[in-house]
Amino acid sequence: MPDNPNIEKIPDVIEQAPIPEQSADTGQPIEQAPEQISAVEQEATPVEVNLSDDTNQTTPQASNAQIVLQKVENILSQDMDKAFLSMDVATQHQFKVKGEQTGRQITVLLQKGKVTVQKIISLILEWLRIIPQVNRHYIEQEAKIKAENIISMYQDK
Repeated sequence: MPDNPNIEKIPDVIEQAPIPEQSADTGQPIEQAPEQISAVEQEATPVEVNLSDDTNQTTPQASNAQIVLQKVENILSQDMDKAFLSMDVATQHQFKVKGEQTGRQITVLLQKGKVTVQKIISLILEWLRIIPQVNRHYIEQEAKIKAENIISMYQDK
C-alpha cells in the first residue's frame, strides 16, 4: 500500500450498535451473545479511499431523471421571457411554481415509458393559461410546439 497523504483507510463496514432481535411471540428483545458481536467487528477490513482534490477526476453525474427534468424545463422556458417579464410579481411566482411542477409531471410521464402527447399538451396548456391577456390560439400553438420538442428530445435519447 503506497504512503499517500491523500488516501485514508476506512472500514468497509460501518460500525453501529446492533439492533436487538425481537421475539415473535412476546415482542421483547432477544439478548445476543458478546461473541457474536465481536465476530462481526473483527470482519471489518480497511478500504482505501482517495481524498485528493484532483480536478481531472470526474464528479458524480446527475441522475437520469434530473437530466431529463433539466432538458424539459429548458424546453418549457424557451421564448417565455417576454411573457414572464410582462406579469406582475405574484403572477410571475405562480407561473414559475406551476412551470416547475409541470416539468416534474412531464418528466415522470417520460420515465414511465408510456408517453401520450395529449397528456403533455394538456399539462403545458394548464401552465400557459396562467399568462394574463394572451390569445387562446397562441397558447395552444405554443403548447403543441413545446410538446413536440419534448417528444423529439425523448425519442433522441
